[in-house]
Amino acid sequence: MVRLPLSDSSPPEGTADRSAPRLRAASKEESGPQARLPAKSRPGDSDEPAAAARILLVDDEPKVRGVLRRALERRGFALEEAGTVAEALRCFERQSFDLVLSDMNLPGADGVELLRRLTILSPQTAVVVVSGVEDLERAENAIREGASGYVFKPILPDQIVLHVVAALERRRRERAHEERKGHLARRLGETHSRLDDSHSQIAERLALVLESREPEEGAHGRRVGVYSAILARAIGWPTYLTSLVERAAALHDIGKVGVPDAILRKSGQLTDKERQTMATHTELGLKILG
Repeated sequence: MVRLPLSDSSPPEGTADRSAPRLRAASKEESGPQARLPAKSRPGDSDEPAAAARILLVDDEPKVRGVLRRALERRGFALEEAGTVAEALRCFERQSFDLVLSDMNLPGADGVELLRRLTILSPQTAVVVVSGVEDLERAENAIREGASGYVFKPILPDQIVLHVVAALERRRRERAHEERKGHLARRLGETHSRLDDSHSQIAERLALVLESREPEEGAHGRRVGVYSAILARAIGWPTYLTSLVERAAALHDIGKVGVPDAILRKSGQLTDKERQTMATHTELGLKILG
């Protein structure tokens, strides 16, 4: 396992640093630009309240967690710590987190395994994976598994904060997008429901018009509609189509409203010309319902 000790001080003079690439903490003695930035101008700082974001640090090195905790707490984040995947999952049993910052190399299960578990357990949580090995294939795999970010060491704690802020912002935008989609879906459903109600009312009124012309047609149309719905359900049609078929079938003779009463109510046999006139009710019905 790649060990990444974090310390605010350098190793004693004359002592070789045999550790793998290190995640360095910016201290007052560092001469780099990160160390000289005022508190409010460091990367990741914002006037927006960050205290609402809860972050879980997962690393088996207490020193690493300590340095990251200090860097993130300075930005107002609320922090919890875990040393293994099992400990991290137990943390989720107690509370939810907005983001998990996890080392790739952990005792037992690794960071990708934690990522897979969280995709199921807490899909709304962003996960940023930190690795001391520059393995692009492994990084791509983590991204495919759902990681919001993948960071290679060595890297300054303030730069880690940048990745955390970016991941939280991406997740915030994703949630906002999902909420907008949900809102639009609800509005579309409400509109569809209103249209469906309107169609039902129109169908009922058309049926009443036909029944007023020929009383027997009302009951006949309703029977045909019911039978059509039964057949539609029997072949597995969805509910909305079954309902549509029932309404449409009930109006299969609606074109008869355009047939003269003398022909429609005639008790005797129709002449050839009258039969031709009666046959036009199908075309008129198509135009009415079309």
